[in-house]
Amino acid sequence: MFPPFFQVVSADIAVQALLGSTPCRVVPFGEVPAKMQKPYVAYSFTTSPENTLSCAPDIDSHAIRVEFVGDSGSSVVDAARAIQVAVEPFAHVLSYSLLGRAPSTRDYLLVMEIDWVHKRD
Repeated sequence: MFPPFFQVVSADIAVQALLGSTPCRVVPFGEVPAKMQKPYVAYSFTTSPENTLSCAPDIDSHAIRVEFVGDSGSSVVDAARAIQVAVEPFAHVLSYSLLGRAPSTRDYLLVMEIDWVHKRD
């Protein structure tokens, strides 16, 4: 029902080096605390069960959107590379969009789209 995205990336040593471990600055979209240290990552996902006529779904397909926010372009690119390496054994990275800088905060922004197919437990 839920992708193991956080469990995978928060356990990765390279991600921890860039985004911390206690706390890990990888949070669900809408849960980013005010004044969070940068860089940080906010993620959201949409899940679709793999429906069949013969039985209940045992596989879910997750479309995950990962948003990177940082004080520099290199900080968001480095964090994106670390997360890419952490998730690629389990999922497919579909796209990257370097969005430039947010007009109001001047933060650097990058978005990654991930397709994760996950067998239910």
